[in-house]
Amino acid sequence: MIWEDEACDTVESVEKTDKGYRLSMEVPSSLFKFILGKRAETKKKIEKETNTQIMIPRQGEEGDVGEF
Repeated sequence: MIWEDEACDTVESVEKTDKGYRLSMEVPSSLFKFILGKRAETKKKIEKETNTQIMIPRQGEEGDVGEF
């Protein structure tokens, strides 16, 4: 498999919420499968290890990936 560099402007926003902090960042949709993993196991593992919630737009929706 050959990986080509994909332009990715890092746009992050951090905001304080009543539950802590929220970080939103743009991630190319082509990388969602690596964040999710098989049966969302990678996402669940990251969330458990970092005590966060990762939000990924559903297929067909546009948006950021946000970590809480």
